[in-house]
Parts: sequence; C-alpha cells; structure tokens
Amino acid sequence: MKTISAIDCLPLLAALKKGVVSEGILKAFIEFGEKDSSPISMSAKSIAMNLKDAKDFQSSIQNASPRLPSEIELLFIYGAKNSVFDYLIDEILAILNDGGKSEEISTKLDFLIAKYEKMSNSIICDGCFERDFAHLLARAKTEQAEEVILEQEGDNFFHQKFISSRVVHVIDPYHSLVIKTYRHMLESNFTKNSELKIFDEYFQIKKTDGSSFSLWKGTKPVLKIVFK
Repeated sequence: MKTISAIDCLPLLAALKKGVVSEGILKAFIEFGEKDSSPISMSAKSIAMNLKDAKDFQSSIQNASPRLPSEIELLFIYGAKNSVFDYLIDEILAILNDGGKSEEISTKLDFLIAKYEKMSNSIICDGCFERDFAHLLARAKTEQAEEVILEQEGDNFFHQKFISSRVVHVIDPYHSLVIKTYRHMLESNFTKNSELKIFDEYFQIKKTDGSSFSLWKGTKPVLKIVFK
C-alpha cells in the first residue's frame, strides 16, 4: 500500500477540524474512514476502530494500518493530550498549504512538534482552555442544552452529554488534563467570586453542589455543568 505523506493528510485534517467544533473527533474519524478506499481513509478507519475498541488515543494512532506520517502522529497525540486540536490542526494546515519540498515541510513540522512537547503536564494552558470551553458552549447552544454532564474515562476519552429534549453524547479522545482544567477554572473563579472570561463573554459562576456548577449572565442561567 502507498505510504501516506503529510500532504496526503490534508483532507483528513479538514474533516477533523470540522469535527472538533461539531460532532467530535471520534465521529470525524469514523465518517472520514467510510469516505473511500484511499490509504488516508483506510488509516482513519483503522484509528476509529481502535478507538471504538477502547484503546487509548496514542495506541490507536500508532497502531493504525496504514500509519500516518510520524510527524502527524506525534502532533495528534500532543494535540489530544493538551486539548489544542483546533489550534494544532490550523497550524498543520498552514504549513501544508504553504507547500514546498517534503524536506522543508518535515522541518517545519519538527519545529511544531518541539513547540507542543513543551506544554504543561498539570493543566492545559489558559488559551487552550478558553478555546476548548468556547467549543463546549457552542455545542450546548447548538443542541439547546441546559445541562452538560462531563465524565473522563481514564486518560483516554472525554465524554460530554448535552441534555435538552434529547441527549447528545460527544466523545473526544482527550487526556484527563482537560476535564481537570475545566473543574479547576470553574472552582477557582467561584472561590474568588470572579467572572469567567471566555473571549469576549463573561459568566458568573454558581456552585450548586460539590460536583456541579452553573454559568449565569446577569439574571439568566446559561448552562449547568455536572462533573461525574
């Protein structure tokens, strides 16, 4: 089977970028894997099957058949661990869309790997949290959800259940640092009686019990967040 190059990954990256802000990364891998029988689609299908078999994200990526380019594999792993998939994919796309010889692309990707290797291993960065939490709020608004239940499965999967007239279950292959940061930021802002700033929006935090928080804007409740 043809070896997958970084450039070959462009359509998969576009699909994953959409998946980050809509149906979730797992579903994006599944749908792209069903697209055709090209090597990149077969790789995505293999990754999706590994994830559905409850393998951790790193193993799912590294045990895919055929495998993605090593630079892309590493970047995907760091992106999931630090919850920066959206930002990461934009940076990879920018490099690939700039073109150039394969050696030049490889060098630029190596610099990107070095950047993401240095990220925090206790909580995700403030900017990473802000972007990811904004996605959570956007999903809740799309689903007209009044409540979201968050649960971590080991260090492998981040479950988000959006509750409205129906339940929408989104699963992202994120490290436990993500949910830990969510709880830390909500607890910290509640304790300090300070507003949570997400880009140009400000939310008041109320704590309903030991594992639940509510976001408010003025006198209007926005979203209840429950940690399991």
